[in-house]
Amino acid sequence: MSRRQWFRDAASTSQGLLYVDLSFLTNNTSNPVVTSFRGCGGLTGSNGATSVANSGPSAIASITRTAVGTYRITFAEGYRYITSQSTDIDDAADQLQARCGAPANEGAGATTPLTVDIFVRSAGTLTESTGRRISYSAAIKDSGNGT
Repeated sequence: MSRRQWFRDAASTSQGLLYVDLSFLTNNTSNPVVTSFRGCGGLTGSNGATSVANSGPSAIASITRTAVGTYRITFAEGYRYITSQSTDIDDAADQLQARCGAPANEGAGATTPLTVDIFVRSAGTLTESTGRRISYSAAIKDSGNGT
C-alpha cells in the first residue's frame, strides 16, 4: 500500500487554513470605492444584502490607500500567520506591477487584525492608477490550529 492511503498528509496539513481571494479597483489618490470590492464579505451591509460587495460575513475590515501606490488590506480578525500570498494588477498598457508587502501583526492574537500592504509600481516607482483591478490571494493559518 502506498503512503498516500495510510497518511492523509494533505488533509492534515491544511487543517485550520482560511483561503482569501479578493479584488478591488484603484481610485487614483483616494481610497478604493467599497462597491468595487469583490470577495471581501459584508463590509457595508448585512449578511443578507444582495450586492457583490455586501455578500457574506466580513473577512476584510477595510482596504485603504495609505500612500502613493500603496493599499492596506486590514483583515477583520487576527490570525496566526500567512502561509502564502500573491497579488496581481490587470494592466498591460502602463506596465504596472503589484507586489505584496510583509504581513503585520502575525500571531498577535485574535483581537489584533492582520494587515498586508500592496505596492503598485511602474518602472520601479510607486505610482497611482485609476480603475485598475488589483487581485489578492492568501492562505492564512487560523489562530488555534496546528503549526
